[in-house]
Amino acid sequence: MRSIIHSFATAAVICGFSMSANAAIVNGVFTINSANIVDLYSATFDGPLVPCASPPGSPPYDAATCTFFNGYTPNGRAITIAQTGTGTGTLNVQYDDVTGEITQVNSMEILLSRIVITIAGSTTVVADPDIGPANGLTFIRSGTIAPNATADADEGTGIGVANVYRHDDSPNADAPDFATLGNIVDSCAGGLCGLLGVLSLDGVRYQLNGTVSGAGGDALTLRTQTANNSIYKVNLTTVPVPAAVWLLGSAVAGLAALRRWARA
Repeated sequence: MRSIIHSFATAAVICGFSMSANAAIVNGVFTINSANIVDLYSATFDGPLVPCASPPGSPPYDAATCTFFNGYTPNGRAITIAQTGTGTGTLNVQYDDVTGEITQVNSMEILLSRIVITIAGSTTVVADPDIGPANGLTFIRSGTIAPNATADADEGTGIGVANVYRHDDSPNADAPDFATLGNIVDSCAGGLCGLLGVLSLDGVRYQLNGTVSGAGGDALTLRTQTANNSIYKVNLTTVPVPAAVWLLGSAVAGLAALRRWARA
C-alpha cells in the first residue's frame, strides 16, 4: 500500500511540474504592501486634457494617460492629495509567467490611509479611513469575481502590451468602485466644501501599468478615469502569496486522505 501512495505522490509531482512547464497563463495572489494615491486630475478644476498631438511644452506630464484617456493631463493641479501613512490591499490576477503581462484582474482591493485633499489652495478635506463603523475604509475595489465583481471580464485595448493592462470595453467598461466621499469625509474647511459632490472618484475604466512576477517586489501604477472625466493615480507595490504554500497544503491533505483510504 505504501508503494501505491508513493506512486500517487510521484505522479502528482510529475504532473505538477509538467503543467507548470507548459502553462503560460497562471493565477497569482499578491499582498499590496504599499498603496499611495499620488495624483488627482480634476476635469472640473484643472481644465480639459491636452490633445495628444500637442503635449505640454514643459515636462513632467503623464504621457501614459494619452493613448488611453485621449489626452495628456495638463501640468499643475488645482487639487492636491497627501496621504498619512501608506495603504495596503490584495490583488488577484491572471498573468503571463514569461512576460509578466496581466491578462485579467480577478479581484483588486486597495485600502488607503487617511487622505488630505486641498482644493485651490484654500479648502481642506480630510477623508479618514476609520471614523466609525458606519463609514468603514477608504477603498478602491475592482475585478471580475466576487466580492469585487464588475460587468466586464475582458481586457480592452491593452491586449498584447506587456506592461499595460487596460479595461476600456465600452459600453461594458470595468468600473472601479471608490469609497463614497460622503461616507469617509471627516472634516472640510473652506469656501469650496459645497462642491465635494463633483469629486466623485468612482471609475468607469482603468489601466494598470507594470508587470508582475512570482518573485515579488513588483511596482504597479493604477490610473482610473471617473464618470466626470477626472483621473487619479495610485502607486502600488506587491508581495506574492507563495503558491507553494497552497500546493504544500493540498499535497499534505491529499496524502492524509490516501493514508486513511489505505487503512480502510
